[in-house]
Amino acid sequence: MHDLVRKAKGYIDAKRYAWRRYQNTHPSDRGSSQINLLKEFPIFRPNMGGDYPAKAEIASESIRNTFPFITRLSQSVGHPKIETIDCADFAEDPEASAAALRLKQLFDLYGSDKSTLHNYHWLYGAILKHPQTVQAILEIGLGTNNEGVACNMGKEGKPGASIRAFKDFCVNATLYGADIDQSILFQEERISTFVVDQTKPQSIEALFQHLPAQFDLIIDDGLHATDANVLTLGYGLTLLKPGGWIVIEDILDMAEPVWQTVAALLPVELYEPYFIRAKNGYLFAVRRKSTHP
Repeated sequence: MHDLVRKAKGYIDAKRYAWRRYQNTHPSDRGSSQINLLKEFPIFRPNMGGDYPAKAEIASESIRNTFPFITRLSQSVGHPKIETIDCADFAEDPEASAAALRLKQLFDLYGSDKSTLHNYHWLYGAILKHPQTVQAILEIGLGTNNEGVACNMGKEGKPGASIRAFKDFCVNATLYGADIDQSILFQEERISTFVVDQTKPQSIEALFQHLPAQFDLIIDDGLHATDANVLTLGYGLTLLKPGGWIVIEDILDMAEPVWQTVAALLPVELYEPYFIRAKNGYLFAVRRKSTHP
């Protein structure tokens, strides 16, 4: 009965969302998949006269061009573009490679897609190649299999798969997880999980009140949307210990200008950013430098 109620609620919420979108759509666009760009994206609305189609076309072009042009601007004032690195290149030394292969075994054992659909184990093997020293890991996005929740893994997904793999690999670490789907939260030895909505600053602030002050690794595998990722990054950077990492997973290649812009905003004396090409997705990773000049 609980599953039926949850699915029905998800259906009703989807219908309400679709109706709100319909009401905000220009009359000439109703019946199509288009939305009213001027209402949905007011910061890109051109300050000019004219009819809706003309202004919507300019707004659409502005949405496409703004971040690439900001990236070009940042480079013109001295912020170099960060080069794209292959994920496997992070695990070139024997220790990192061995750690990556062990992590792959654990990801596969628990049913995580980090080493099947993706090859993220190469990066995590390099970050965690000394697993006995790792004290704290946070993963946002536990992998819900509730198909009524946005950004779910499908009904065959295994909630908590990767966080359990990290637990087995980093035997001295305490693991923390968070997800918007409260039904998949769990508590077990060395793992605590909490609810979070990555689109709401107050929700992330509430989550962080339950967490330690410093992390070796923070992973964003939750809502794969740029605003949620940027918000999570902004808070996550404050919790990294010297030498610690934060990783944003499952980025589309066309979003690179956003992350080039973000990289240009990071103080070079504190952080080292990477844009990483992986199997079926890109990663944005930031390492907090161990020492300051």
